Amino acid sequence: MTQQTQQSPFKSIKDRIKANKEKGISIQGPDVMDYLYPASKVGIEVITPTGQLRSLPAVLIGADKARIIYFSLPATTPADAALYCQPGYRLTAAIICERGVGAMLCFEGFIEQFNKQPQLFTMRQPESMTLFKIRKEIRYPISCEGIALFAQHPLNIHLVDFSLAGCAFSTHHQAPTIPLNHSLELRLDAATNSGMSYQLTGTVRNQRQINNYPVYGMQFDAAGLQQSETFLKHLEFNGHQMVVRTQTGAVANIAMGHSAP
Repeated sequence: MTQQTQQSPFKSIKDRIKANKEKGISIQGPDVMDYLYPASKVGIEVITPTGQLRSLPAVLIGADKARIIYFSLPATTPADAALYCQPGYRLTAAIICERGVGAMLCFEGFIEQFNKQPQLFTMRQPESMTLFKIRKEIRYPISCEGIALFAQHPLNIHLVDFSLAGCAFSTHHQAPTIPLNHSLELRLDAATNSGMSYQLTGTVRNQRQINNYPVYGMQFDAAGLQQSETFLKHLEFNGHQMVVRTQTGAVANIAMGHSAP
């Protein structure tokens, strides 16, 4: 059985946090759970009573009404899981925040229970977490409908966050899977001054599951960067998220199979 400490899957992100001069933002109370999404990848570091540090990749399953959080260990050997996930061991967790991608959440706690089959462990909901910004550009939470032109067929999408450099959008859970590094065009349900829908173009860089819906991260290309600046000026804050100022039926017509204007 190996006793060597694994390299944390979030090492590069932690290095960026250490280099960041800005302090993290403290999140406390019931708001803590608003930032934790099921199926998120988590970097766990367990500290044994003898001071040994062990990094374990985990996946957040979710939480119950008793404020117990569940983690699975799909990439950890049964021997290591049984050795390091013992009740009472202290742990620190690092998780990419899906609520406005571009931030990292860090929190501490103790392992409550460990289960061999299925392989998972639990901890109590932390009283507080620290949010670290890891992006230079601002990610805006947004609600906007549109379509993605994929394989000559339009897929209905919902834009969930947006920045000048990229965006994240969700599709229906039965929609075809969009492969990584695939070039894509999004047409949003918001008209330009000329009456045309906004067209954001770029490359799909990542994919994850949030509440059983596929969510894709897209990086804009040169044309998409130009459109994103104009599109941002077309948004307003409604007190909760960014929304388009006006709605048109241009994209709805495209999704129904009609030609674009």
